[in-house]
Amino acid sequence: MAFVAFKTVFSGTRLQTEFHLLANLKEFFGGLWVCNMETFDILPHFAFLLLVFLVFLAAVVSTRNSEKNAHFKMLNLFVLFASACVFSAATILQGSGWWAPRTVYPLASVVGVLTINTLVNHSSSPGAAAIAHTAKVLSVAAVATLLVVQYFGFHKLYIDKYKLNALDENRCYYVGQAIAEYEATSGIEVRKIAFYADAESAVPAYPNLYSHSGDLIRSSFNQDWSDLNALNYYLGDNYSRAEPSETYRTYFAGRNWDALSAQQLIFDGDTLHLCIY
Repeated sequence: MAFVAFKTVFSGTRLQTEFHLLANLKEFFGGLWVCNMETFDILPHFAFLLLVFLVFLAAVVSTRNSEKNAHFKMLNLFVLFASACVFSAATILQGSGWWAPRTVYPLASVVGVLTINTLVNHSSSPGAAAIAHTAKVLSVAAVATLLVVQYFGFHKLYIDKYKLNALDENRCYYVGQAIAEYEATSGIEVRKIAFYADAESAVPAYPNLYSHSGDLIRSSFNQDWSDLNALNYYLGDNYSRAEPSETYRTYFAGRNWDALSAQQLIFDGDTLHLCIY
């Protein structure tokens, strides 16, 4: 139903309406592996799956000792299982399982689902069986552990995002200062910027930052729809994009920087040829 709705009702440049079931299923289950086993390197490997499994095990024990009807018990376990498979359903329909915030936010929200389940579905009456009480204690401990581990994992990720933004801003001011010096000495106003890459561009573009493949930590200079916008935003100007020159493309491709350098900027008339290392 979701696929039909997206195909017939919605439209846009970001909408993929091709439906390749087998290929998307393969990508979907590959994404589940990364999400549940590796957790995009945000949490220690297998920690998420282990703790969710303990909550699921506690729920099985608790429901077996519950007086609720069988359908409710099955629904409880199904919701827990589904919450562990948080990889975006868009992947199976759209083939868009790229590691981006849209696929990580559901991972972070699972703790809330597990907490609500523990409060609602575990018996807490004074007459509850000892094994049911033990199951609830196990569930609470597992959820609390996941919350703490997840806090530190996401804390590092978001601190690195702030660092990345600061480094991008610094690069923009570095370029802006070079432009000002060139204009002062040459008398030529720079109005266009052409972008190039060196032999091995790093992702992310700065060292010692979170570096899982995908778009979780990505410099604005690694995307052609944001590099010029970043410069214009921080420098308060309105430069336009110039077509790269094959001569400079070959020149920059033969070099490999790992830090910001004046050699990455070449001025030619009113155009700056800027290499993104």
